[in-house]
Amino acid sequence: MKSAYTNTIDHYFDGELDKASEVKMFEVLSENEEARRYFREMSFMRNSIKTTKSEFPDELESRIFNLIGEREETQNWFGFSRVNIFQYAFAIVTIIAFMLLFYKNLDYDNQIEQQKIQIKYQEKMLRVINSGFPEIEVKPGKNREIIISTNL
Repeated sequence: MKSAYTNTIDHYFDGELDKASEVKMFEVLSENEEARRYFREMSFMRNSIKTTKSEFPDELESRIFNLIGEREETQNWFGFSRVNIFQYAFAIVTIIAFMLLFYKNLDYDNQIEQQKIQIKYQEKMLRVINSGFPEIEVKPGKNREIIISTNL
């Protein structure tokens, strides 16, 4: 966490410190060893930056423009790259396929429900038909005869 003197020193090196605060800062520097160490580090950093200023190479600008040109070439369609277009297209096709399968499954469910209803109806009809006939008894007879009799 930065202390008050580090903020004051930072403002001093940024040129944002007024004269009254500057005097207080130098008083703190005369009393606080840690503040003096931080001030020396910041002074060293500022001097290092001033001495290491150098012009950037001429080919750097052309390399930057070449990279920008390459990136603009990859963005073909509505600002998307080819890879992104294929990814989005694949995602859309997959979603459509899943939707079709889902609706096909719903259609099968409806067909199964209709078949269940039809089977229940046929079962009821068979009960009505069977309940209308009297019970019969089948017995074997002599000389390979079959005797059918009703129990009324």
